[in-house]
Amino acid sequence: MKYKGKYLANVAIDFEVTVNDRMRPFDEMKQLFEHELTPGLEWVIREEFLSGVTATLQVVQMQAELWKEGE
Repeated sequence: MKYKGKYLANVAIDFEVTVNDRMRPFDEMKQLFEHELTPGLEWVIREEFLSGVTATLQVVQMQAELWKEGE
């Protein structure tokens, strides 16, 4: 089984990961992916690329989907 997903803002992330026993449950991952990725992404960009720089940053989530494949 695999989890597949797509996150679309001004950045698009398409991914595929094979499920293993160290992963969080699907419902928890789906919640994080669909509702917590945007603020996390903003934080990473600010810390890694804008630290010490006066800048405006806005990440607008346009789409977030996570689904199971190959059950």
